[in-house]
Amino acid sequence: MARPSIPIGTHGAVNTRAFVDGTWYAKSEIPDGAKPTKWSASTRFGDADGTVNPVKRQGTSETKAKTNLEKACAERIGSRATRLAADSRFHEIAALWIERIRIQEKGTTYDTYRKWLTHRVIPAFGNVRIRLITVARLQDYFDLIATEPLPATGKPLSANSRRVIRTVISGVLQYAIRRELLKTNPVRDMERIRSSSRKKPRAYDRGQAAAFFAKVDADKVARRGQLDQLLRFAFNSGCRLGEVLALRWQELNLTENPVKVSDPIAGDMEIPPHSAWVSGNIVRVAGKGLLRHEGKTDGSQRIVGLPPALVTMLLVQRPVGADDYEPVFPSTIGGWREPSTVGLSIQRLCARIGVEGFTSHVARKTYATALDSAGQSARQIANALGKTSVSDTQDVYLGRDIVNMDAAALLDDFFRPAGS
Repeated sequence: MARPSIPIGTHGAVNTRAFVDGTWYAKSEIPDGAKPTKWSASTRFGDADGTVNPVKRQGTSETKAKTNLEKACAERIGSRATRLAADSRFHEIAALWIERIRIQEKGTTYDTYRKWLTHRVIPAFGNVRIRLITVARLQDYFDLIATEPLPATGKPLSANSRRVIRTVISGVLQYAIRRELLKTNPVRDMERIRSSSRKKPRAYDRGQAAAFFAKVDADKVARRGQLDQLLRFAFNSGCRLGEVLALRWQELNLTENPVKVSDPIAGDMEIPPHSAWVSGNIVRVAGKGLLRHEGKTDGSQRIVGLPPALVTMLLVQRPVGADDYEPVFPSTIGGWREPSTVGLSIQRLCARIGVEGFTSHVARKTYATALDSAGQSARQIANALGKTSVSDTQDVYLGRDIVNMDAAALLDDFFRPAGS
């Protein structure tokens, strides 16, 4: 019978021999009481050109000889990725995939994917051979996590969490396809993940917005921590919380004339009068701390017109002699503010003033609703919000870099107290 072929990047059985008194012995044939002075380990290795060749290494002990042999095999193939075999286990592919995510993606994306990969995906599929990851196996797993209560909450994982897990698994399997270990991605044939209930977008109307800020303005703790100003900026600009915290004085043009500014990452921009250049986002990245990166999505960088009332607030707020690169909403020591800490402060504020169900996204949705009620198109609103798309048709046939300066006047009217 012909000897089975050894796949590229793998080796066959490892044979060891011991050197005793000038003679090599198989391990089982070492004379009683003899003490080997060195060992050898040998195997047959599938090289990248498709040939199978012998590899041998030595060491002062059997373990060291085997270790040296493994290193030699690794060096023959060149890269760890090429050494993957058709019967590789899921965790081997996953380790290579997540490393590519670390190199190619933003730190927050890597942190998110790594968390779900480590805590959910690897415990479920880590030791399963990649070729045995089937649609049925995946569907059974997702059916389980959609119904199994979590100890901390008593509820199953949310639909959004399950979608992230699916994205992680799909990414690993797609990597396996690129390494020619799979032909198709079974994730594509799974059932769609549906939310148990759809929540309507939460946005304030004129009266609700006025009542909200009346309570915020009356809270001494909020005023002391600039939360009143921060929230007012969020409502009047549609910015994400991280974008508000990333705003520096140089990105604000509170004058009557255009201003040219430059950023080493975002590039150059001419900011129109009474507007802001949204050019960054504050995030926390594991192992690196708080970072200001160029934005959450490709369409995040944008010009936002500022209502007159907001311009006045910012002119009064700016400290005398403030540096252009200082945050508009700094921490107590003058640096970037932690988004999660600010979010917690907002939650505590809402608890104090008796406002339920508020998140920073209510500000964005109220902003969008105000523009919509004033007759702005979906494309104009998407540009103002920094959304990457409204629909495929609009993305293909309509321009992205539209400065929506009309939004400022509309917002000034929306947030002006009744009767003023």
